[in-house]
Amino acid sequence: MVGVGGRSKACENCRRRRIKCDLTQPACRRCIKANLQCGGSRSITFVRYEGKNSKHEFGTALAPLEKTQSPSFPKSPLESLSGFMINPSIPHDEVFVNYARVHFFRGPDAEFIVTTGIDRSLASGSFLALATTLFGAERKDGALIQRGLQSYGFSLEKLNQALGDPSRQHSFDLLEAVMNMAMFEYLVSERERGWVNHARGLERLMELRGPESFMSLPELMILERVRPSNIFAALVLQQPTILARPEWKSIPWTLYPDRKTAMQDLMDIFAECPGLVAAKRQLESEPIGDQTASQYQDLAIRAQCLLDELEQFQQSWDSTYSTSCWEIPSPATMPSFLDSKGETIPIFSTVLHYESLYHANVVTLSCAARILILLFSHDLSCFGSTPSEEQISCRLVAAGNVICRGLDYQLEEVRKGANSYLLIFPLKMAFEAVGQDNPAIGIWLKRILDQISSGVAGKWGAVASLLQSRPRRG
Repeated sequence: MVGVGGRSKACENCRRRRIKCDLTQPACRRCIKANLQCGGSRSITFVRYEGKNSKHEFGTALAPLEKTQSPSFPKSPLESLSGFMINPSIPHDEVFVNYARVHFFRGPDAEFIVTTGIDRSLASGSFLALATTLFGAERKDGALIQRGLQSYGFSLEKLNQALGDPSRQHSFDLLEAVMNMAMFEYLVSERERGWVNHARGLERLMELRGPESFMSLPELMILERVRPSNIFAALVLQQPTILARPEWKSIPWTLYPDRKTAMQDLMDIFAECPGLVAAKRQLESEPIGDQTASQYQDLAIRAQCLLDELEQFQQSWDSTYSTSCWEIPSPATMPSFLDSKGETIPIFSTVLHYESLYHANVVTLSCAARILILLFSHDLSCFGSTPSEEQISCRLVAAGNVICRGLDYQLEEVRKGANSYLLIFPLKMAFEAVGQDNPAIGIWLKRILDQISSGVAGKWGAVASLLQSRPRRG
């Protein structure tokens, strides 16, 4: 998403790609040329399908309801939601899918992949399961939620069958389905690490296919969308990711170099972090000696190189996007403290507002990566080649404060329908940087994570254990 919300009539794809939209209806020419599904200019928020025989991208691969024994739909017409009147003649599956696209996948998740002439039954079924469950949750309709969960179980069974079929292991359908199911686990499932398992499974599929198979636009779009979650999963498991390999940072963008955005450049740096964590974990399991001490020194040097790369990235970003962020007065929800006169003072007198969620995500993820590497460097300080204790502390606070000051803007975008998964890691890193030493900020950050988990700021989210405290620095 590009530009300030509400000002541009461009379609979501053109806004995200930061190009001028020709506003052609029902689909703009730029989306047609790029083989993207266009939802029309912003004056049109929903594509209406008149009749069951109309063609649409996501058909259902689900068995009839009688076979799955899922609850039947109410016979009365579906009610209006968020100002959108649902036509009872439109097939329910289409309602759920399109409603999910409009209301749950705004911002960086607004691009939808369109391919022709291939089987997409797995991808269609998995996305329909997610859309049905989200729609039911929005309406607080237990029957719809149950239907969505049963559909997910059916899709998971089909997925496992496809994984055992060598002829389908390299299919685009399977790749997209695993991505959808990882999103389902993140947004809906109560299993704390369900999304991690899917993300790592997706990475294994990617490795089997090789980076050359992601040079076509549909596959490239999937790669761009899953890079953050794959890196997050690798960090959780303290394992390296294939995304750190040079070929995975270059080959997929060979035919579409214009898609190598600042976010993708940042992901190139971020992808190195799981490897550092994994290497440190391995060394910690070995007895200290001259060889391990040398290896620790090498890790400290690698960490410093990443910090230098992040610094260069930040300088380039500040130069190119100097007007993408500005200060506004702090909202009433900002945590406060009592000054010497007993007056309530907000911790931050101003907060940060961004031109778009894309800009906010780049800045906060950059700060989060910097915090992670600084904490890593702090743990290796006895091996030299790291910043001083004072330098690390100052840089941690600076990065943590930037994340905290941008939360109000990002949470508002989440409430509008943007996905919250890119916000979780920066929240955790901000807590590590400033939340442990400042109780007011720590309580505030925990409350935000609780809101995301319970659906106040986001719709769902498995974040229960993200704030397990690490030992205090010092």
